[in-house]
Amino acid sequence: MQKRRGIPRGAARVSLAGVRAYLRSCEAKRSSPRVSDLAMMLGVSRGTLINAFKKLRGATPAKYLHEQQVAHAKELLKRGWSIERVADEASYGTKRAFFRSFRAVTGTTPNAYRIEQTVSRQADRRRDGVDSKATP
Repeated sequence: MQKRRGIPRGAARVSLAGVRAYLRSCEAKRSSPRVSDLAMMLGVSRGTLINAFKKLRGATPAKYLHEQQVAHAKELLKRGWSIERVADEASYGTKRAFFRSFRAVTGTTPNAYRIEQTVSRQADRRRDGVDSKATP
């Protein structure tokens, strides 16, 4: 791999915009994000992607993709979706895979997170003077 001033050749093609576009395409296809597929989409080698991404974000692309997948799942849980539906929509394949992945990133279970969000939302409504029974 050729380098110019410590930057891997092809690293200029590695951008967060490209990564986000890849994540959107994974969500649309309901497929799990993979570093090798992201590298192919960006037109760089897997090694170049990893090195450039570490310089750009300070973390590996796999870790970033995993965190983004969990962030997407958190949004769905906040909407009240079932665990099974979130696991499917966020491309985990199985409920068990979703549970393990979610807990590894957040330190809590998906159901505990959803309950925490519901309680927090209800407390915000009470604080703001909105009757929680009047609005869903």
